[in-house]
Amino acid sequence: MHPKVLRADGWTIVRGLVRAGLLRGWALAGGTGLALQLGHRVSEDLDFFRVGPFEVEELAAALARVRPVHVQARSAGTLHVTLAGLRVSFLSAQAPLLFPGTAYRGIVVADPRDIAVMKVIAIGGRGSRKDFVDLFFYLGSGGSLEAVFEMIRRRFVGIDFNEYHLLRSLAFFEDAETEPMPRMLRRVTWASVKKTIVVEVRRLS
Repeated sequence: MHPKVLRADGWTIVRGLVRAGLLRGWALAGGTGLALQLGHRVSEDLDFFRVGPFEVEELAAALARVRPVHVQARSAGTLHVTLAGLRVSFLSAQAPLLFPGTAYRGIVVADPRDIAVMKVIAIGGRGSRKDFVDLFFYLGSGGSLEAVFEMIRRRFVGIDFNEYHLLRSLAFFEDAETEPMPRMLRRVTWASVKKTIVVEVRRLS
């Protein structure tokens, strides 16, 4: 693991949530979950996932007993807050994760393969530059886009998804062009990120 991808006060917040028992049943995913395992960039938020519903208001109240909390958005299965300036999200997953996570510092970190599935789904909505960068480093770690799509089919069996739309979204960078590069710990150019992903998309098209 690469703990320096998250700032020190971020780990202080995590420890407080662990001590309060608020992260039982949750898995850390998103960019931070992937960066912890690949060490490619600094992350400034935490995304926790669980399968099944949770009581949003109850969780928000419990968080407030640990740290001053600012609720940014809430809805069924979704809670976005800031804790001491750190963005933290709690999200209900549509389907179970495919692989067991890794225990680390009192939390469970989702498997990189599951995070790659989430990244492709996120890009299908609106791809941020961070999502593309994360996918690039996942592919560079030995993953393939073909395998990610196979995992999507396995995870969301019985749930319709538009594979053609996802492939088109993976080669659409217009929204991400206006965003800055994340703070990198491993050097890469935006041009290299785009070129690598386009090559992978063409293999599947």
